[in-house]
This record gives sequence, structure tokens and C-alpha cells, in this order.
Amino acid sequence: MERYREHIRLRGFDYRENHAYFVTVCSGGRSCIFGTVEGDQVRLTRRGMIIQACWKDVPNHHPFVELDQMIVMPNHFHAIICFVGNNVAATPASPIPQGVRPTGPASRSLSAVIGSFKSAVTRMVNHVRPGAGEGLWQPNFYEHVIRGDRGLDLIREYILNNPARWAEDEHNLASERTISFGSWLASQKMGDAGVAATRGQS
Repeated sequence: MERYREHIRLRGFDYRENHAYFVTVCSGGRSCIFGTVEGDQVRLTRRGMIIQACWKDVPNHHPFVELDQMIVMPNHFHAIICFVGNNVAATPASPIPQGVRPTGPASRSLSAVIGSFKSAVTRMVNHVRPGAGEGLWQPNFYEHVIRGDRGLDLIREYILNNPARWAEDEHNLASERTISFGSWLASQKMGDAGVAATRGQS
């Protein structure tokens, strides 16, 4: 079953604002093509290594971005990305002619950054092995707006411990009992520490 297909947004929220965002991007069909889990460690394939390298390169293309914790799993990628500086003020919304519907993500938004990253990975994979990037990614991505230091620390822990929880990971198609990120987050009794999840377009 394909997940994260709907383009749901937090109403009135500007995804260019200075926040820390937790993002999850899945492989096409959730195929385990990025690596394998052995014990509590992930052994990356070449495609997984390319994902890791391209993600570290993101701030070189988007100077308003800072990277935090990340991990590449067999069929998905988790990361915390922080928007800093004066990104919104630097990119005022351009007037849209009457009768014209905007297409694609807003410039310098979270969706624009993730879309650019996914495209860079696909190009690099195809460069290494022509055609291998076809169907690499599941459409769209999961996003969660982190609000508060407690939420940030908990999600860092979640990312670090992801390999050890692979047997119960919601993206592990071989698992009989899965725990979703939302369920895990609710179990932490965070209260108002950081709840705002949507499905982003990329």
C-alpha cells in the first residue's frame, strides 16, 4: 500500500518558516534497496551511500538550511532539517496572475528542498548505473513540525534507535507487529511539545 500520497498541509502554515522539521522519505514500493539491518547497525548499499552523501550536501545548495540527526534505513530515510536565517522575508510571495493556478512547491520551502534532494539522488544513482534511479522514490514525503527542545531531543533519539527497532518498524514489510512514528510519539506523552504532522508534496 502506498502511503503519504495525499497532499495535506497544515492550514495557514508557511513551510519556509524557521522551524525544525522531521522528514521521512520512502523508497518506491518500500523496497529494501538502500541497505540491510544487521543487529543494531545499517549496512548501506551504494544507493544508500549516495542518499547519505547527497543529504550532507543539501546546505551547499540551500544556505538557509542546517542539518541535524539523520539515518538511512533499508527502505526509507529519516532526518531532522532546520530552517534558519531570514528565509521567508528573503522570498516574498510573487503575485499570481488571475486565473492561473500555482504548480509545484513554493520556492525555498520544505517541499522544494526535499524535492531537490530527491532529484539529486536520482541523478547520481543514474550516473553510477543508468536507469537504476527509475522508481527510486515513493511520491511525496512525511513531515512533522518539531516544536520545542523536548520534541527535538526525543526525535533525535528515535532516529538514532531506528535500526534497533527495525523488527517493529512501520516501513518493514516483513514485520507482523509494527509501531508507527505517530504511535511512538504519542507514547512519549509530549503534550504540546511538538505535534503537527502532514504529508508533503515533492
